[in-house]
Amino acid sequence: MEKRVLLASVVSFLFLALYVQTLNKRHPSPPTTAPQAVFETVKPSTASAAPEMLDEPTIALEAPQLRLEIGQESASVHHVSLKNFPAPGTHQPVQMGTRFPVLGLRFSEKTPDIDLVRSSSQGAEFEVGDKDYHLSYSVDQTKSLLELKLDNRIFKEYGAQVVGTWHRSDLLTSNPLELFHYQVVNEKERHKKLQGPWKTVQNVPRGTFSNNTIVSLAERYFTCTIESEAPLVSQPLFSSDTTMAVAISPETDRQELVELKVYIGPRDYFHLRDRGLEKAFPVGFFGRIGLVLLFILGGIASVVKNYGIAIIVFSVLVSCLTAPFTLISLKSAKKMQAVAPMIEKVRASHKNDAKKQQEELMKLYKEHKVSPFGGCFGMVFQIPILIALVQAMSHFIELRGKTFLWISDLSLPDRTAHLPMSLPFFGNELNVLPLLMSGAMFFQMRISQQAMPKDQNNPMAAMMSGPIMPIIFGLTLYHFPSGLILYWLTNTLTSMVWYRLAK
Repeated sequence: MEKRVLLASVVSFLFLALYVQTLNKRHPSPPTTAPQAVFETVKPSTASAAPEMLDEPTIALEAPQLRLEIGQESASVHHVSLKNFPAPGTHQPVQMGTRFPVLGLRFSEKTPDIDLVRSSSQGAEFEVGDKDYHLSYSVDQTKSLLELKLDNRIFKEYGAQVVGTWHRSDLLTSNPLELFHYQVVNEKERHKKLQGPWKTVQNVPRGTFSNNTIVSLAERYFTCTIESEAPLVSQPLFSSDTTMAVAISPETDRQELVELKVYIGPRDYFHLRDRGLEKAFPVGFFGRIGLVLLFILGGIASVVKNYGIAIIVFSVLVSCLTAPFTLISLKSAKKMQAVAPMIEKVRASHKNDAKKQQEELMKLYKEHKVSPFGGCFGMVFQIPILIALVQAMSHFIELRGKTFLWISDLSLPDRTAHLPMSLPFFGNELNVLPLLMSGAMFFQMRISQQAMPKDQNNPMAAMMSGPIMPIIFGLTLYHFPSGLILYWLTNTLTSMVWYRLAK
């Protein structure tokens, strides 16, 4: 019992550590040492700020999934509306752009005049400076991508930079801002990440980027991703709790025309893949497994027409598929129960000789074909599945805003009520679903313990087999998305059914 409980505890704590690292922390702190290993810190200067939005007339560009407002005098993208994604608590589309434009130009040498030459709902063309350098926007109607083309001489003569600015759309505690860089260096793919806020300018030294550069400003569910087939130099600017910016320019002046493709939309693997930008964000091994699981979940949701019901059906399906391993665990536990008196006898006979005791126990296990770790066999498959779902579901846009029973948004905690005061661990929110999950885990452990041998001489094992682990899980997952809690709650209840049937 002791080894089995200790192994289960280690597995559980490893899972919790991975869970916390995968999902965004509730109160992310400013990065210190780690980002400086990637980015070179530069002293603040007045040239490090993003350009503010001008009070100017605008023109509108339309695509099936987004609407953009372009300033006629600055050629900057003032606002972007994502038509298919409503803002929290409203029926209005999510809108990007505050006092800083989503995309714009800043100049270090001198500021040239910018004149609008022609425009339509699908594009706009500008002339920059008295030498009529061209700048144009166009919208890909199929992929809803914004294409920006600039005369390279704008960068060389005026010290221009294209500045992307991102203001956090959802004021969530678990929604930090992140800056991602993807590049190919010496034929090797490399990703770099900086998590905001940062209080000093972070500089990416010139020459670190080669062809096929991707720069992404991102939050949990949305991103502004800029791609170029030519080398780019990138300079992250100041970041606050709600806003961050990055300035980019061509690395060389060999090309006459600088072309940028800009995607503004969900930070979701499937949406990014459809636009050839899946490399913008690394997925990882477990994430790839999770994407397969999400594909299955989406298929179930398309049939039942509700993601809450789909999560329950999916969890039951996973539990049924892993049921053989759960039954193996129960059979192993029953065998261990049968040999428990013999185990205690061996321990008592060799209590002063640990080596001899271990040798005799191994002979006993081999003779009766039992394993002290067999009771954890089911968890070996369940925990990796949950980790894979965590990594993939953390940016799964389809869950955002989906309701189920009292849950107003499956991508958020269920937030059943607000407490009159802030409590440790709980904050000022009453989330019922994690409490139900903890209760279900406690009863599941009680049921499973009935089939396992008792070890009265191990108070630590007795404590860990009691309410401690459900409480730890409940507190750790208390503020995490209700969709994941619903999955684990359903899995726990289904496992209880298997335990009953196995008896």
